[in-house]
Amino acid sequence: MQARRVLTAIAALAVCLAVVDLAAARSFFDLIARGIAWLADPLLDTLGLPVNRQGNELRAADGAWAVVVSEVCDGHGLVAAWAAICAALAPGSARGIAATLIGLLAIQVFNLLRVIALVAGLSHGPDLFQTLHLEAFPLLTAALMAALTATVAPVGARRLAAALALGLGLAVLWYSVAENIAGAILVPFANAVLAAFGPDLVRGISGAEGAWSIATTLVARAEPLAFYSLPIHPADFLVALPALLAAAIVARRGAVVVALALCAAGVALALGTVTGLWSAMEQAGAPLQKAPGGGTAAEIVPAEQPGAIVRGVARLAQNLIVHANLLVLPALLLAARYRPDED
Repeated sequence: MQARRVLTAIAALAVCLAVVDLAAARSFFDLIARGIAWLADPLLDTLGLPVNRQGNELRAADGAWAVVVSEVCDGHGLVAAWAAICAALAPGSARGIAATLIGLLAIQVFNLLRVIALVAGLSHGPDLFQTLHLEAFPLLTAALMAALTATVAPVGARRLAAALALGLGLAVLWYSVAENIAGAILVPFANAVLAAFGPDLVRGISGAEGAWSIATTLVARAEPLAFYSLPIHPADFLVALPALLAAAIVARRGAVVVALALCAAGVALALGTVTGLWSAMEQAGAPLQKAPGGGTAAEIVPAEQPGAIVRGVARLAQNLIVHANLLVLPALLLAARYRPDED
């Protein structure tokens, strides 16, 4: 796979993610989310799952549960990833433009089906909902991107089917060991990044056996001195591994890409640690922290966040890595042998 193609896709993905995060784009995708909820309402009634819809919220008739069709289901991340794939494989061509439009429609149909499946899952209990939401659908989105890639590059039905089947098998194996292995692989790397570049508020990630937390110097109680500890799940940042491995194995290339993606996932975990802390600080209102180097409760000072630009760039970088690893790189690996001049 050409390095230029990967760099083009990542650059395009960064631009697209920045654009879809603008206020006007957010308003547009909010309308899409409401439209998906509006379409899902009668379909759920037909399936025997009546809901009361209010805006983009679908609530059970008895009020026991609700699904909010939010930014997770409005497709903006998938749209950005698909645009990046098309920009890398068929920049400016009629084929690329047509494939982009086909993908945009397919993504929204997929999102509608996802909402229906999530409502059905939640109606049977929160455990099934969490499995669908956090485990099944992230990898199904990677499968969708791989399938759509066949509209812009001759991936081949056999290669695509083999990648999907292998990805499914690897996913089943992965989720039985994900938390422990992700922690063992990513946490040391993320802690090294945090030690070198992280803010004083973060002391690192600690834990074991799937229970990981962020140690901070953010004061939870002054007397006796105690600090906030925030939960974090390293496996969330390595959800792309089955898709990446399946694509690399089927394509018979990509070991370097997979290795770099693992390193990038460690960086994303470090960024997620910091952005998670910033979110907690925003909720706390006027938080305090132990002064850098201080060792007593008296050395407590107001905690300060960086400016909006720094926070925005950090969140963009985190989203860029997660979307690239899960949605873009597996698709590019499957299309690695494609050359535009072959058309």
